[in-house]
Amino acid sequence: MFEALVTPLENRVTIPGWFLPSFLLLGTLTTLVPAKYSLLRIGVSGPILAYMLSQSPKYTAGNVNPDFVSGLFLAGIALKWWEFVVYRRSDLEFWRVSAKGSTLPAEAISVKANRKQIENGHTNGTANGHANGHANGHANGHANGDAHGDAHGEIKRSFPTPDPILPEVPGKFESFWERLRWSVGLWTTTRGVEWNWGIKNLQKTSPKHLSRLSFVRWSAHRLMFALVTVDFARSIVGWTEWGDKARVPYLNLFQEPLFQRMVVSWMVGFEIYGGLQIPYYFFATLTTVLGICRPEQWPPIFGEFSKNAYRVRTWWGKCWHQQLRRSITTPAKAVVEILNLPKGDVSKYAELWLAFFFSAIVHSVSGYLIGRSTGGMFTIWMAQAAVITVEDYVIQYAQQNGIRDSKYTRAFGFAWTLAWMCWWPSLPTGSAISLHVGSGFDDPAEFNPSSWYPVSKSTDTLLKLLLDRGVIFFFLTRAMALLEARTWNDIVQGAQGVAGAAALYAVRR
Repeated sequence: MFEALVTPLENRVTIPGWFLPSFLLLGTLTTLVPAKYSLLRIGVSGPILAYMLSQSPKYTAGNVNPDFVSGLFLAGIALKWWEFVVYRRSDLEFWRVSAKGSTLPAEAISVKANRKQIENGHTNGTANGHANGHANGHANGHANGDAHGDAHGEIKRSFPTPDPILPEVPGKFESFWERLRWSVGLWTTTRGVEWNWGIKNLQKTSPKHLSRLSFVRWSAHRLMFALVTVDFARSIVGWTEWGDKARVPYLNLFQEPLFQRMVVSWMVGFEIYGGLQIPYYFFATLTTVLGICRPEQWPPIFGEFSKNAYRVRTWWGKCWHQQLRRSITTPAKAVVEILNLPKGDVSKYAELWLAFFFSAIVHSVSGYLIGRSTGGMFTIWMAQAAVITVEDYVIQYAQQNGIRDSKYTRAFGFAWTLAWMCWWPSLPTGSAISLHVGSGFDDPAEFNPSSWYPVSKSTDTLLKLLLDRGVIFFFLTRAMALLEARTWNDIVQGAQGVAGAAALYAVRR
C-alpha cells in the first residue's frame, strides 16, 4: 500500500493534473459534513488523506522547483486537515468577513457579548472554545482586529455594519450552496484574506489598483516580471558548472569562491521568489478578469523588502510570502497551550521556536520529494529561530541603553539582514540542497526571453555574464512597465525599454 513512499527518484512518473486538486476536494467534502459528526469526518477523511499523501513520492512535475512547491502544498494541506477537521470545529470558528459592509444577514442571532466589543474587533475566546465556541480569542493568533464573538454572549445583527464588518453567522448556512462556498474558500485560502483568522502584516492591495482594469494590468505586470525573473535566474545558474548534470554530484557550493557562491545562491533564491509569484498572479489575473474575485482578495504575495527587511524577524514576518504561516503557527500555539507555559518571554519564544520547527518539518517533506532526504532543512529553519531570539535581545538591550529607532539603525539593520541571509545557515544551505538535486539543469521556463539573447562568446566569467544578463533584464522589465502605464512619463520609459531590448536583440542576431 505504501510502496510509493520509497519510489526511486529515477522511477517517478509525471504527476497527473488531478492529483493536487484532489486534496482540496477531499478537504472541501470533509468540512461540508457538520462538525457535530467529527468522528465520522476524521475516520473517513483521515485514512484517505494518509493514503493520498503516501502516493506523492512517486510523482514528479519534471523539474526540481515545482516538485519542491508541491511538497509545501501537501504538508500545508496535512496541517490544515489537522486544524480544520481535528483540532477546531471549523464551521463554528471560521467565517468570512468582507471589506465591504453589505453582505451580513439582517436577522437577529443570539451570541452573548457586548456589541461595542465586537464592533471594535475584541474577543473573549476561551480554552474550551475548541469544543463549543463560536470564535477564537487573541491567544489563538487571529489578527487584523477581525470581529470575534465568543460562546457566551448576545448581539443582534440588524444594525449597520462598519468596515471591517462584523463576522457572518458562525455555523449557520442558508443553503447547501452557501456551505459549499464556505468550505471551498476555507481550503483554497492560505492567508485568510477576508476571513476572521486572516494573517497579520499582509500588505494590502494598493488603493490605486482597486478598480478591476487597474488591478488586472498590475497583476499581469507582476506575472510577467516573475516569469522573466525565473527565466534569467535559471539561465545564469545553468551557465555555471551547476548546469552540468555529470558534474553536480561532485560539486560543493561551500568550496567555491565567495563571489560565485553568493551569485549562485541568490539566483536560486530569485528563482524561488519568482516561482512562487507565477501561479499566484496568474490566478489573480484570471479570477479578476472573470469576475470571480475582487482585487482586495489578492493582496501582494510578498511584502515590501525595501521597507521592512531591516530585521530577520521582519524579513520572515512581513516580507516573505506568509502562505504557510497559519499552518505552522497554529500547532506551535497548541503545544504552548497544552504545556500551559507561563505568559511572557517563555511562551513567546517557545511559540517562535516551535513555529520554525514545524516549518522545518513542512520543508523536509519537500526535501524528501526532491531528494529523498530532509537535506539541511532543520539547520536552516532552526537557525532562523536562534538568530531572531538573539536579535530581539540585542535590540532590547540597545533600547535600554538609549539607542532608538532611526534611519541609521534601519540602515544597519538592512545590512545585518542581508549579511545573515548570505551566511551559510540561510540562503547558501537552501540553495545547495536545491542544486544538488538538479535545479541547475531544470528545463527552461515556459516563457524564456533569455534565449532571445544568446550569451556572447566573449562572456567567459560569471561577472561578465551578470553584467550582460543584467542589462537585458533591465530593458525588458522597463518595457513591461507599459502594462500599467498611467502617465506620459511611464509611456516614455516603457518605450525606452522596448527600444533598448529590441536593439540588443538585433545586435545578438
